[in-house]
Formats: sequence, structure tokens, C-alpha cells
Amino acid sequence: MQDALESEELALRRRLLFRLLRGQRADRPAFRTEAISELVPAGLIAPGESLFKPQPPTARKPA
Repeated sequence: MQDALESEELALRRRLLFRLLRGQRADRPAFRTEAISELVPAGLIAPGESLFKPQPPTARKPA
């Protein structure tokens, strides 16, 4: 009985997934929602500046 319910649920989930994905194109996705926020706020990145500090060159002696 439990196996039958699990297989029926799996089939329903699979059908729902394919119904949701119908008409979607992976190479040109159509976003139907708005972004919650910018990926990186404009105030964090100034032109010509880097978010990461350059590493000072360290002279390593061969071991």
C-alpha cells in the first residue's frame, strides 16, 4: 500500500514538473518575476576600484 502511494506521488510530482517546464527555453529564459534586489548594490562598486585588495608579492625561498 505504501509503495503504491509513493509511486503515485512520484508520478504526480513528475507530471507537475513537466507541466511547469512546458514552453520554457533554457537558452532564453523568460523571467516572470521581479528581482528582490540587485545582485551587487551599485554603492559597493565604484568605477576603477576593486572589491578585493591586491595581495602583496611575497618572496618565497625555495625549500
